Amino acid sequence: MTRPHLKEDEYGLGWMIGEYKGHQVISHGGLDPGFNATFAMIPEQSTAFLFACNYTGFDEGIFPAFMLQNGILDTLLEVEE
Repeated sequence: MTRPHLKEDEYGLGWMIGEYKGHQVISHGGLDPGFNATFAMIPEQSTAFLFACNYTGFDEGIFPAFMLQNGILDTLLEVEE
């Protein structure tokens, strides 16, 4: 059986669709004991990044990928401090 072509440009379930310093950012993150990751897209720049890391701070609430996301976005967007 062939699946018909579907227009899927409006699907957003499971993704955070928001704004960072005036730029639209679509992102999704995840964690589990031992690792955490974040993936973000900046549509206007046709840019995306994935940051994944191992870590041992799950019980302390330390999630490096989430903590570094804004700094990575600043670099990609060339935001000056």
